[in-house]
Formats: sequence, structure tokens, C-alpha cells
Amino acid sequence: MQKIVRRESGNYVITLEGRAPGRALVDCHLDSVYNGRYLSLRNGDSVTLRGTCAGRLLNVILMQCIIEK
Repeated sequence: MQKIVRRESGNYVITLEGRAPGRALVDCHLDSVYNGRYLSLRNGDSVTLRGTCAGRLLNVILMQCIIEK
């Protein structure tokens, strides 16, 4: 995991980076069940997410992601 950001709306976005630096990043917009909750994830943590691909702008975008444990 490269970074996690909590937006003003309360939604979290996790940015994943692949093994090769400089490749496409994946922006994972967490499902609303995570809104307003503190996440114990930190930059550099390993995490598995599932979501729906919404397309690609600069990064690949996944929506309604959930954290798999």
C-alpha cells in the first residue's frame, strides 16, 4: 500500500503500487461501511482489497472496495 487518505466526505481512498515503481497505480475507493471509522492501516502495509473496476484515468480506479482479511 502506497498511501491511505481520508477525504473531507469521510470516504477513504487507498492507493496501491505494484512491484515495479513507475507503473500504473490503483486507487481503491472504500465502501461506505468504512466511513467515519478509524482504519489501523499504515503506508507500506500489505492489504488485499476487492472492488469494482470503474475504469482508468491516470490510475486504475476501483469503487466500493472492501478489505479482505
